[in-house]
Amino acid sequence: MFTPNFYIDQFQATKKIVADQIFKDQPELQSVAVNFIDTQTSFAKMLVDNSITVNKLIWAKLTERTTQ
Repeated sequence: MFTPNFYIDQFQATKKIVADQIFKDQPELQSVAVNFIDTQTSFAKMLVDNSITVNKLIWAKLTERTTQ
């Protein structure tokens, strides 16, 4: 099974390809678009990591209560 980060990376790579094609004759806009996509990638991965951590804590607390 693929991880959420795999899907994020694949989607963002596709966006970079599209941005490269759209801004191929404007390198300054191309670099800004790629930087923006990289920032989106970091943010999305942070959200996924935080969600996984919170879910682990919730399940740990729930299982801790049911075993006592």
